[in-house]
Amino acid sequence: MDEFIASFDSWVVAAALAVAMLGGWGIAWKLGRRHPVDADDTSGARFVDGSMALLGLLLGFTFAMALSKHDQRRDMVVIEANSIGDFATCVAMLKEPARDQLRPVLREYVQLRLRMGDIRLADPEMNVAIQKTDQLHQRLTGIVSQSIDSGTPIAVPLVNTLNALVSADAARMAALRDRLSAAVLMLLFGAAVISTCLVGRYHGARQKPHVFETVSYIVLVSFAVCVILDLNQPSRGLIRVDDWPLHRLTASMAE
Repeated sequence: MDEFIASFDSWVVAAALAVAMLGGWGIAWKLGRRHPVDADDTSGARFVDGSMALLGLLLGFTFAMALSKHDQRRDMVVIEANSIGDFATCVAMLKEPARDQLRPVLREYVQLRLRMGDIRLADPEMNVAIQKTDQLHQRLTGIVSQSIDSGTPIAVPLVNTLNALVSADAARMAALRDRLSAAVLMLLFGAAVISTCLVGRYHGARQKPHVFETVSYIVLVSFAVCVILDLNQPSRGLIRVDDWPLHRLTASMAE
């Protein structure tokens, strides 16, 4: 279910939610017109206020969760760039031929990590990129092993930085896969539709549609959901994780 929701662009899901909210409000308004209430009866208003308050809490908590996961992905890019940079520094201290063997592999690895930031997790291309990453890890490990066997004096920092590079890859992939649960999103969508239905039922019972206010409310909720979903989709959308640390690393390695 998580992959199904993530397969759609955030604005598509938000637009579908807006249509569902508007449709629910219209149906509930017609039902409310059939059962009018007295002007002094405020019991329905309490349910409307409670549902909208619950929706506000869900929006706030969901936005905070999505933003936290987005920040974690951004931090993982910085951590990975630092780990690759540390390993590149050790490589620069090696003697030939290990240095010339490691540098092109390391540059290819950085380019691959940059491309992976634009690939969706569900795409077959991601599996190919993961396999290529594992192959590059093996190539780097093999060359480092040869350098250690030849008696390099920086064996310890070389191994430590290589381990950090591999660990950063695992941490970044875990952060990419860490998204909002489908159950949380479905709860948010359900609360938005139900609260709008209660508003429509109340408006219909009062014989006052309040169309402009209702449409404005639906637009605001849908826009907030769109931002939440955009934060929850790391490989596309308007809110993207900045790969500038990796780009800067690529430029420095090309010099």
